Amino acid sequence: MLTEAAIVITLLVCAGAMLYFIKQLSLLPARAGNPHLHEIFRLSSESIFIIRADSEQRFFIEEANSTALSVIATEHCGKELARIAARETGDRKRFLDDLLDALHSASLHGRNIEYESPLWHRSEHRALNYKIRLIPKTEGATRGQILCFMRVADSRAQTLSEARAQNFRALVERSPDTVARYDSEGHRTYANPAFNLLAVTVTRKGAQWITREYCGAGYQDKIRAVLSGGQEEEVECAWSSAAGRAMTSHIRLIPERGAAGQITGVLSIGRDITELKETEHHLRESRTLLRDLTARRELVEERARKEIAREMHEEYGQSLSAARMNIAMMRTRFGKTLPELGQKIDESLELLDHTIMQMRQIVSVIHPSVLNMGIASALEWLADDCLAPVGIWHEVRVDTASGEMDETSTRLVFKIAQIALSNVLRHAAARHVFVTLEKRDSDFRLEIRDDGIGFDLDRSKKDSLGLVEMEELSNMLEGEIVFLSEPGKGTLIEVCFPAKAPLQPALFEHSS
Repeated sequence: MLTEAAIVITLLVCAGAMLYFIKQLSLLPARAGNPHLHEIFRLSSESIFIIRADSEQRFFIEEANSTALSVIATEHCGKELARIAARETGDRKRFLDDLLDALHSASLHGRNIEYESPLWHRSEHRALNYKIRLIPKTEGATRGQILCFMRVADSRAQTLSEARAQNFRALVERSPDTVARYDSEGHRTYANPAFNLLAVTVTRKGAQWITREYCGAGYQDKIRAVLSGGQEEEVECAWSSAAGRAMTSHIRLIPERGAAGQITGVLSIGRDITELKETEHHLRESRTLLRDLTARRELVEERARKEIAREMHEEYGQSLSAARMNIAMMRTRFGKTLPELGQKIDESLELLDHTIMQMRQIVSVIHPSVLNMGIASALEWLADDCLAPVGIWHEVRVDTASGEMDETSTRLVFKIAQIALSNVLRHAAARHVFVTLEKRDSDFRLEIRDDGIGFDLDRSKKDSLGLVEMEELSNMLEGEIVFLSEPGKGTLIEVCFPAKAPLQPALFEHSS
């Protein structure tokens, strides 16, 4: 006779068995209702998985056919994919991570997804390229299930892909450029021989050598920026080789993405531009030396012109003036009594006056005497001399600090203004012109602006010797010149140059 407690326990066990049986039937509606579909599922050459997504977007492998079990181990059935992926490494982890990303996208948007991914085949012991198709079930009792179909891609395409990959690897291995790959956490997973030659071994961990990145901490910061932002980055970094030589590399960092568009790592391609940088440095030095030599030559020539102008004004000018006085006295004494002589004297005086005027113009061209009074007076005189005779309204503003400008700079600024105002007269058809010279901190700024017809910079700069000459003069000032102009909108010329100590002639110039 069974006791009451035993009867209750027996009934609970029977109820549990019945519930389990009902649950198993609900999980396999297609197989129970259609044995033909079950046979197709079992014998298909494609790997087929039935994956379940719960309310928390966790994915579990509910069932897999025999072909699928050659890809994923039997013990993985019924387990969460994320936990399986966490225990894997290398290519299998990347494959499962890509699958999880694609499952999330298929489940979230309720749409089919197709992509390709390589995976190591357990039975064939080689990597195969799989085509993967995910079909989410969105209706009926099977809502939340995703069908996963996997098949090996065309073998010819696979062979071609492998051949291309081998050729690519061969090129990368032999490339003089540094090539490296980094995973999603910024750890280096690959480096070609060129990279390894530059990396410096610092310690050893177990049986593995640990190396630092040859291009420093800023490089790692850039890698993290690419991983977080997904945008390509370029970095130019300086470092020291094992021999102590200063090196410079230009590195391009390219984000790598998975099947669902997520960032899976960074590809780094670096090029040694040390020789290019050295060439640029030598070129800058040569240009600096040439500019210095040109400025010194200008200084020497300016002093020579100044001396010639002084001699012409004082020596020849005085002589011509004295000759004119003597001839004028002869006219007063003999002009009335000898009319023919008086006529010749008048002609001589006229010729002499013309010669004196030409000599003064030559002296002004060689060295305008107004330069001796400073740049302020020189610019005011230049504007009046060029613009006033043709009726162009003009305004000259000169900072009082411009009096600190050395002799060479004064001459060069005057030349730039002279060329600019000459262009205004010939081409601008302007009504107003503004000339400004001011000092800002340790720099001077010259601005010449007009309201004329303007011009096309791209076309005119190639053909205008005046613009080229102004650029050369600004280089001699160790400054920069900017031209701003558009047809119908006037022209602005701005020159910024540093205030510096007056140049002195080279030593061999003193010896002469």
